Amino acid sequence: HLRTEWRAKRELQEASAQIEQQQVAIQAKGREVQEKDAKVKETMELVKSLQTVAKALCDTMVHLTADLRIRRVDESSDNFFEKDVEGKLFTELLSEGDQARFSSCISRAAQSHIPVCLPVTLHKLYTTSEVHLVLVHRGNTELRYLIGIRVEKDSPYTMPVEEQSPVRKPVPPPRQQADLPGLVPDAPAHFTPVLPVGRQIQAIDEDSESDFSFTTYPKNEIPRPPKFTNYRCRARTIRMILKRWNVPRDCESCCQYHTVIDSIDEAVDCLRQQKCDPLWSTYSEQCPRCACMNQGPKCVVCGYVPDNNRAAGSTAPRGNPGK
Repeated sequence: HLRTEWRAKRELQEASAQIEQQQVAIQAKGREVQEKDAKVKETMELVKSLQTVAKALCDTMVHLTADLRIRRVDESSDNFFEKDVEGKLFTELLSEGDQARFSSCISRAAQSHIPVCLPVTLHKLYTTSEVHLVLVHRGNTELRYLIGIRVEKDSPYTMPVEEQSPVRKPVPPPRQQADLPGLVPDAPAHFTPVLPVGRQIQAIDEDSESDFSFTTYPKNEIPRPPKFTNYRCRARTIRMILKRWNVPRDCESCCQYHTVIDSIDEAVDCLRQQKCDPLWSTYSEQCPRCACMNQGPKCVVCGYVPDNNRAAGSTAPRGNPGK
């Protein structure tokens, strides 16, 4: 009986020691999991910060699959490319000379895992842009590449010459006219009309295109529709307006800036309740830099001034602006 009791106590002590060891191991694993969670959160915050910096430095960012197709396109990207590019090959937007250079940069980025910068010419729907691409390889994931695009120069899209020249149909030979009563016969080949002295007939180029129209106004090029204003420029315009609002401070808010931001909902609801205005429209002048609409050539959002206005302002006489 005593030996059985001693053996039971011994087994109980061994089980208690084993449980304590397991608890220590579980606590160590818990600390490791917490440290990994902290590292993951730190990495996610770093990724968000880098994305914020990239969006500030780039005009737009796109994701590419392994076969270089554009995926996860948002509204700002569609506005940037001036068309829907979801599922399209990114190389279709590049010129022929840049497609080979882009493919070599893809290979170099995949091997080195280092961001690669490449200047290319990007063809949009209405404009052609000289841009810099920042290419990042994301590993063996579905969205293999991340590309940041920064525009250096925009110019209107010009159609190739072969697309501009119309196809001229061959002129059919004149039909033989029947000898009918009252019909004026054609003049013979050696016929030369006699004109009064001092009067001459101006030669007409029959192969040139007709300038006939139902109006007396000269031909003008069809104006290109304005580009869509992206969300960054719209946000910048709203931020300029916020400086004009004096909103009561909120002690529970982090700062006065976000307090004013939260007050936008009331103003928007007030505008929604107003009557429809069928004649409402934006301003007619668009800034070529930020795509915001203005009343005149000078942009009040980004401060852009055309070269001709800048030259006129520099040559104007300087005087006292207060007079």
